[in-house]
Amino acid sequence: MEKRINREYKSTLFVLVFGNRKEDLLDLFNAVKGTSYKNPDEIKYTTLESDRGFFVRLKNDLSFLIDRTMGIYEHQSGPTSANITVRMLHYYSDLLRTMIDRKALYREKEVQIAVPQFIVFYNGKNERVEEKVFHLSDLFERKADEPEIELRVRMLNINAGKNCELMKKCKSLAQYAEFVRRMREALKGLQDPKKRYEAAAAVVDACIQDEILAEVLLKHRDEVIEMYYWEYNEEEHLWAIEQDAEERGLKRGMERGAIIERIRQIIRKVKKGKALNQIADELEIESSEVKPVWEAVLSEAPDYDEEKIIRKIIPLESLESLEIEMPEDQPEDQYDEIRIDED
Repeated sequence: MEKRINREYKSTLFVLVFGNRKEDLLDLFNAVKGTSYKNPDEIKYTTLESDRGFFVRLKNDLSFLIDRTMGIYEHQSGPTSANITVRMLHYYSDLLRTMIDRKALYREKEVQIAVPQFIVFYNGKNERVEEKVFHLSDLFERKADEPEIELRVRMLNINAGKNCELMKKCKSLAQYAEFVRRMREALKGLQDPKKRYEAAAAVVDACIQDEILAEVLLKHRDEVIEMYYWEYNEEEHLWAIEQDAEERGLKRGMERGAIIERIRQIIRKVKKGKALNQIADELEIESSEVKPVWEAVLSEAPDYDEEKIIRKIIPLESLESLEIEMPEDQPEDQYDEIRIDED
């Protein structure tokens, strides 16, 4: 029998769990917020359906309204940084555009907007503290004692063994963490596509048997198996890209958008006549990390073509990979179609 991987699947398991069952989402909200709401029907999902450009292949964002609070949650297994504050700002702005009549903004009567709650649930492989708060002002080029605008995002580590009190308050979150732990352990070190697929299927079936997210896994069994097969492949491939970028003086884990933003920061400072060491001090980065970008920027003066600068920093194959293209040495049909012989 053929098993086909759907490249356009819509949601991560996190969203399948909390984006489809208001009871589970209410438990999660109460656990995070320290509230005790009882009626799941008070929740209204507001998740944006269209691709806003922040999330690659897997849809991992979730937003909702409850009692004048706008929860904006994101599941994240990749590198985390203060850049998440800008993504959340964009997302919240897009939500407000869908909820407020533009003409109302020019009237004397004040519009009412929900209180935002920005949370990132992290379950990546890298070691992280149990909780961290990112601030939008951390990204300001010049530090302000009293910034005119601020946005806070709480990052909660939901890997197994972390934030135990939170897990006790939300059963579904604890089960989700256990599922991810089992899946990672089962897939670790497996290279053969058939064995990886079989291992993922075995974890899903075992969790159903053990009543871990059983209802969701029964309903979305094939989708979840394929999802974790893909997620494993992409994590391994992106890790290799990060290593390559690190050798060229770029911080490990930087996404293409972050690289472009760093280039733009350095371009602005070079235009002001600032020296390498001064730029490094202002960006709070080692000079050795700034130097490759700084040299590439200088070489493209006075036009400062960003694409040309990027290509001087990162080789073409890594640039393509940052767009999540297939690696050149892997035939595309290996990912499109996995053949599994089943009895």
